[in-house]
Amino acid sequence: MARALDSSDLWAPDSWLPGAWAPDSQGPRLSLERAIELFTAAKAAEGASPKTIVWYRMVLGRAARDLGAERALDALAGPELRDWLLKLRETLAPISVAGYVRGLKVFGNWCAAKELAQAKALRSLRRPKVPHKLVEPLTDEALRRLLDGALGARSGDPAPVPRYRPAPLGAGRLAPRRPAT
Repeated sequence: MARALDSSDLWAPDSWLPGAWAPDSQGPRLSLERAIELFTAAKAAEGASPKTIVWYRMVLGRAARDLGAERALDALAGPELRDWLLKLRETLAPISVAGYVRGLKVFGNWCAAKELAQAKALRSLRRPKVPHKLVEPLTDEALRRLLDGALGARSGDPAPVPRYRPAPLGAGRLAPRRPAT
């Protein structure tokens, strides 16, 4: 029989296992919404870029909206998260879904490291495989057509290139160069 490491009480054999405690002896469950608030505040305090914080809020906010913001974080189940990610694939590119998985895993690992929640479902997500797209280079003809269209020239005609000269001092802008007479 195992005893609690911090207790000499022989009648509390499993007190070191949080899952063995009576349900009414545990504190209030951490909601998904509150955990996201704590996470983004901690990332801001750690010095993460404002764009990174906005990205985490976007990813985790969508998860909270779709899965239930008031739900207990540990109540999320792996199959439920995978179903949600499959629904995301209907509207998002595979690389975006992989980003959502990455954000959820970071969030789950942070919650576990800070002992706020076990977040097993979040930490056990596997990043989906993302197809690698190779961008084919433009042919010379396609590049010429693209440039002709952008500069407004007809095919075969040389495109007019505007020339600029510095404006008088203090003007602070560019003025077209006058043709030489």
